[in-house]
Amino acid sequence: MFFDSGEDEMPATFGLPPMVPTPDAWLTDYLQNHCSGARIEHLGRHRAFDAAGLPTDRALFAAIRERPQHSDAADIV
Repeated sequence: MFFDSGEDEMPATFGLPPMVPTPDAWLTDYLQNHCSGARIEHLGRHRAFDAAGLPTDRALFAAIRERPQHSDAADIV
């Protein structure tokens, strides 16, 4: 899954929490806590637009779900 979100540039009406210590760190922790079993990769930052249509930048993440490793073929269902 690819994920990006509004960050600190969004007005309070969007209901986003404070992203401390940084949006990148907060979003990484959030995804690790809510995407159980996934490996989270920060892919970098990209250009986007804020709620008023002004240019900003945001982080892009990938939540990668990998197949579990099996020690024996008989374990595979």
